[in-house]
Amino acid sequence: MTRIAVTLTINPLPLSPTSVGDITECELSPIQTLTATSTAPLGSTVVWYDAATVVVL
Repeated sequence: MTRIAVTLTINPLPLSPTSVGDITECELSPIQTLTATSTAPLGSTVVWYDAATVVVL
């Protein structure tokens, strides 16, 4: 049996998202725009969804 050396890199978990607290929005006109931002660690990507759950096939 041949063995091959490999390198295992364990990266720390990214920080959990934080909230600035509850925001009150008016349901009537004009329609309010929700703005959300995030900073991803180098090599990572943030993906925003418009649904509570996502089905990946």
